[in-house]
Amino acid sequence: PSFVNGPVRKIGNDAFEFPVGKINAGYRPCSITAPSVITDVFTAEYIRGNATALGTVTAPGLQAVSNCEYWDIDRTSGTSSVNVTLSWSSISPCNPAATVNDLNDITVAHFDGATWNMHGATTVGGSASAGAVTWNGVSNFSTFSLGLKGSQVPLSVKFTNLTAFPSGSANIIEWT
Repeated sequence: PSFVNGPVRKIGNDAFEFPVGKINAGYRPCSITAPSVITDVFTAEYIRGNATALGTVTAPGLQAVSNCEYWDIDRTSGTSSVNVTLSWSSISPCNPAATVNDLNDITVAHFDGATWNMHGATTVGGSASAGAVTWNGVSNFSTFSLGLKGSQVPLSVKFTNLTAFPSGSANIIEWT
């Protein structure tokens, strides 16, 4: 599907799926439920970047956040709490199927500008290769990422061209 390679702004009290993504990462939507006030304004943007590099994980029970993507979701006007949904798919450059074994380990993590300080997941659906996770009643907005509550490595990088060959008494491995 088509996507906006940048921020998307939404005004009103309707539920909304932000059609965001990045070139070379594709369509990576996030969504919110209907705000309670018609004048509320939300803005979202997908970032193809290492969420772990933003700050340390301090939220109890949260083990890790994605090392390759996150979403900036801000309530730029208003006071409504909404449910925030993040998704993953097999076309994600993060290749979640390589590391997600238990859907119950997936959560939505929140970054407060210094640390990954909160997380929540009340609904997780799909499979390791494609699905969505929703955190209900979110009232603090900024950066969100897929996170893991278990000890699995978070949503790893996808290797596309992997070649291994012998070279004398050693092995050479090349990848992109």
